[in-house]
Amino acid sequence: MLIEITKKTVEPGSMVLSDCWPSYNDLTAEGYVHYTVNHSKNFKDPVKDVHTNGIEGTWNAIKTDFCKPGTRRVEGQFDTYLTEYMWRRSHEGASMKSLFPSFIQGITELYPPHMQDTSNE
Repeated sequence: MLIEITKKTVEPGSMVLSDCWPSYNDLTAEGYVHYTVNHSKNFKDPVKDVHTNGIEGTWNAIKTDFCKPGTRRVEGQFDTYLTEYMWRRSHEGASMKSLFPSFIQGITELYPPHMQDTSNE
């Protein structure tokens, strides 16, 4: 299942860095450049300079954010919450004055405005 998700979202030929979880084993056969780091030996491969520290840190921050006391989450909305987290993180430290135009631009990219057809009136 992980391979199918990867094939839908990652271009063949892309470099994929991962740990040695067996579900990643077929990535090379599917046309990806796959490098691994064995976390039972080290956190960064000393030969290939491969590590997963960035994504591990990001997932930890996401899980911490999702589990904040008083935060209520609706089941089945993970993609929505993840998108919100990513948007907030990419705009961290921005002023409210600069955020609003960016927010509106994001909405119009996701949901392009439709012009009302007035030709029949």
